[in-house]
Amino acid sequence: MKSMYSIPFSILSILILILVAAFIFSILLLTLVIKSDKLRGNVLFVIFCSALIVDTVIPLEMAASVGRHFAEGIIIFDFNNIFRYFIIIPMIISILFAIMNKKYYEIIFPLFLIPLFPFFDNLFKEYYIIYFIAISLFISSRNILLFWHNIRKYGSRINQFSIKETLDGLPLGIIMTDYEKRIIFINETMNKILNYNNISSRIKTDLIWKEIKSKDNVFLNANLSLLNYQDRYYMFSFDKVINTNGEYYQIKCSDITGEYNILEEIKEKNKHLKEQGEEISQYISKLEDIEREKSLLRIKSKVHDVLAQRLSIIHQFLDNNSNIIKIDELKKLIEEMFDDITSNDIEADSMIEGIIASFGMIGMQIIFDGDFSNIKEINSVLKIIREAATNALRHGQATKLFVSKKDLKIVITNNGIEPTELKFGNGLKGMKFIAEESGFNLDIYKNSFRIVITL
Repeated sequence: MKSMYSIPFSILSILILILVAAFIFSILLLTLVIKSDKLRGNVLFVIFCSALIVDTVIPLEMAASVGRHFAEGIIIFDFNNIFRYFIIIPMIISILFAIMNKKYYEIIFPLFLIPLFPFFDNLFKEYYIIYFIAISLFISSRNILLFWHNIRKYGSRINQFSIKETLDGLPLGIIMTDYEKRIIFINETMNKILNYNNISSRIKTDLIWKEIKSKDNVFLNANLSLLNYQDRYYMFSFDKVINTNGEYYQIKCSDITGEYNILEEIKEKNKHLKEQGEEISQYISKLEDIEREKSLLRIKSKVHDVLAQRLSIIHQFLDNNSNIIKIDELKKLIEEMFDDITSNDIEADSMIEGIIASFGMIGMQIIFDGDFSNIKEINSVLKIIREAATNALRHGQATKLFVSKKDLKIVITNNGIEPTELKFGNGLKGMKFIAEESGFNLDIYKNSFRIVITL
């Protein structure tokens, strides 16, 4: 202890202040640990923090004694030797704490306290003061760092204060009550919403709910209400919650103005699309009427031409064979006339041209690839193509329809929007029915929406 008196009094005073600060931080650390953990499951750490107070008090008392002797003008080389032996207690506790937490490298830290024992004074002699300053700074920095680490750890723990702070920060308004509907908790968001809508939060929840329903709002059901107030929309829900601790009631509320406006915008767009779809349906219906009239006109023209041609031939035949009527040859001429009238060759080509022209008038380009002249059920196939074009235009906003024939397969695709799911409405069901009635297969694929006809 002799070398302790060689230190200037000003430096000694600073050292005492540093140790006082370390002592205060050790007290604060113990208080923080007790408050945050409530001595449950962390008793060893509480004991460790208590030991830190002891190993801080011993060097503080030594430095304070020297300072007091300085002030009194006396020098005492050996004092409080018995008190200094108490340093063994925090050393043992610190070693046990390091072992139980499997932090074996921390065992070395309590060993730094060994020279605080009285018998080390003569060992270090005049250099003892250097060690004393070093160990005092070590203890002080250790206490401050431990306190800082635990204060941050405490701030991240879940407790009644952090839960309330979290609930207050939610954009969702919350009221919780007891079984008698008396409010036990209301967060800041709900307070603001209720105040904004001139609803008191100092009454029972059933009265609050009654006030909400009495406002100018769109009432949904008994437990759900959409309130419209000053161009803002609030969704309120009133629920009964049952858990192991009993039952309670809660009101939840959120400002859904943004979502509501988006929903209204979607509704308006859907309405507009529906109107456009109806207009397109009317155009297609008119086009189908025009197409039927054109087909009827073509048929009339064909019947007229065939009849005129065949009747002229029959007339000449009868004139040339007025004396001898060859019934078999006349019968053959009449049969050929009916065969020509019912022939599909010219009609199929004309109908394809008619479909292309008709849909082209409303911006739908239909592209045929392959030979369609030898298809037996060409009328049924063209009906399916016409329905496919209508669906592609109406539901997929397509501008092009591709009809490709290879061997016995006809593949119909378009450049419209691919459907998220297949819905078999009248259009698709009608195609299936036509195919079944005509004796061929029809398959519909969702991916890259395809219609495949197998003849």
